[in-house]
Amino acid sequence: MKEKVITTTVLTMILIGTLLIIAPTLGVPDPIKIGIIGPVGLPHWSPCGMKEGAEIAAQQINDAGGVNVGGTYRNITLVEGNENSYPGIDIDEAQAEVVRLYNEGCRIMIGGFRTEVTGPMIEMAMGQVYPYLEDPVIFLINGASTNELIMDRLHPITGDYETYKYLFRVNPTNSTVLLMTVAGSIQTLIAKMLPIYGCPNMGPYENITQVKVAVLTEALDWTLVIHEYLTNSSIYPGLLGAYANVTYADRIPYDQVDVSSWIGNVVASKARILIHIFSAPVGGTVIGTWAAAQVKAVPVGINVVAQLQTYWPTLGGACEYESTLNFVGTDTPISPEAEQFWDDFDAHTGNLGIWPIYTAYGAYNGVNVVKEAIEAAGTTDANAVVSALEAIDTNSLTGKFKFSTSPIPHDVFCNSVGPFWVSPQYTRAMMVQWQAGRMEVVCPMYADYPPTTLLSYVKDWAFPPWMYPNQTDVNYDGKVRVDDILEAALAFGSEPGHDRWQRRIDVTNDYKIRVDDILAIALDFGKTFDMYFPLWCDS
Repeated sequence: MKEKVITTTVLTMILIGTLLIIAPTLGVPDPIKIGIIGPVGLPHWSPCGMKEGAEIAAQQINDAGGVNVGGTYRNITLVEGNENSYPGIDIDEAQAEVVRLYNEGCRIMIGGFRTEVTGPMIEMAMGQVYPYLEDPVIFLINGASTNELIMDRLHPITGDYETYKYLFRVNPTNSTVLLMTVAGSIQTLIAKMLPIYGCPNMGPYENITQVKVAVLTEALDWTLVIHEYLTNSSIYPGLLGAYANVTYADRIPYDQVDVSSWIGNVVASKARILIHIFSAPVGGTVIGTWAAAQVKAVPVGINVVAQLQTYWPTLGGACEYESTLNFVGTDTPISPEAEQFWDDFDAHTGNLGIWPIYTAYGAYNGVNVVKEAIEAAGTTDANAVVSALEAIDTNSLTGKFKFSTSPIPHDVFCNSVGPFWVSPQYTRAMMVQWQAGRMEVVCPMYADYPPTTLLSYVKDWAFPPWMYPNQTDVNYDGKVRVDDILEAALAFGSEPGHDRWQRRIDVTNDYKIRVDDILAIALDFGKTFDMYFPLWCDS
C-alpha cells in the first residue's frame, strides 16, 4: 500500500512538471507586462502612490478575466522600476532601469515623477540612447507635469512625431494648466480678501486696491516657467488679475533645511497671500515655519507632500489653512468610482487609513487606459495601441479622460480651470485646503459655467485666527450681523466630513458647530472695523 502511494505521488509530480513545461505550447496566453517606474523611497511611489494605484488596477482587471486582446484574454503583470530620483538624482541609473524593464518584456511603461530623470528615461524608451531599444516602447508619464516633456518632442512644427508618437502623459495636467488652476483659484480668493486686506497700490494705478502676494518656489527645473509667470510684472496680472500685487519672490533649494530667512522676507513684504510651489519635503518645512511665525498670509499653491495623510500629524496640525493642488480632497465624492477607489486603496494598504495621492490616481487611470486601448486595437502592436490611445475618450477616477490633440498632442486634456468645472467634466486639478485634519475642496465651486450648480462637496476658504482676529465675522465682510448668525444656525450640529460643515463658522475651534459658536457670534453682534483702513496694510 505504501509503495502504491509513493508511486502515485511521483507520477502526479511528473505530470504537474510536464504540464508546466508544455503549458505555453498548449496556448496559455502570455501576460501583458507593464513597467511601473517611479521615485522609490518617496510616498509618491509607496505606500500612497503609483505602486499601489497600479496594483489595484491590475488586480481588478485580472480578477475580471484580464485584457481582451482580439478574443484572447491576457492578464497584466506589473514590473517595478526605480527612477532613482531619491534621495539623489541619478540619470544613468534611471535610464538603466528602463533597459531592465525592457529586457524583462515590458513594452508599456507608466511613471516618471521627477522631471530631471523623466526626460532621460523618455529618450531611452523612445530608442534615442545607447543601448538602443529595438522594439517601440509606449511611455505614459505619471507624475511629472513639465510642459517641455511633451512639448519639445511632439510639437507639430519643431517636434518629431514619428520618433515620439509612443509618448503620452496620463497624469497630471501640464505645468501651464496647473499654473492656470492655481491662478484661477487665487483670483477667487483675492475677491474674497479685498474688502479686508486690500491696500492701495503704490504703482501707476494708485486708485486700484490690491492684495499683496509673495511667491516661493523650489529651485528645480519644473518650477522655472511657473516662477517666471508668477513674478514677471508684465505677465502675472494676466494670471492673478489686476488686484494682485507681487511684493516678494524667491526660490528655495529643494534640500534646504532652514527656511526661516525666506519666511522672514515674506513677513517683511506684508503679503497676505503666499503662493508656494514645491514637490520635495522642503514644502512641509516652509509651512511649518509659516505656522510657527504666524505669518499673516494664506498659503496657496502646489505642495505635493501636503497631499499625504501623514502631513497633518507630522506637522501637528500646523498645516491648517494651507491650500494646495490635488485631484481630490479627503474622500471627495467626485464620482461613485472615486469613492470606491478610496475604499479599495484603504483595503489594499491594510486598512491603515493611508490616503492615495495624485500619482496613485494616475497609475490606476493609466493601467485602465492601456487596457481599454489594447482592447480597442485588438492587439498589443505598439502602433495600433498608439492609434487607440489617441482616440480614447473614457471615464476615469478624476473625471472624463482623453488625450489632447492640439496645440500639443498626447497630453492630458483639460477643459476648465478656476471656479467652474465645465461640462463635460474632464480631468482637472482642484484646490483643497487643510481644515480640521481633512483636505476640503475649495475650488472649483460650480459644476458648470455660467454657474448653475454649487458642487455638493465644496467648502469655503477659511483664514487663520492670527490673520483675521474678528472670527465671529464668519462671512468675512467686515461686519457681524444677522447673516453671520444665520450661517451658524444653518450649520448647527455639523462637524468635519458633514455637508453643512464649514471651518470658518467654527469660531470656538473645537471642530464642532454648536450653541457656543452661535452665542459667540451673537455676543459680537454689530461689531465692525473701518473699511477705509484695511487690516495690516503696513504692519
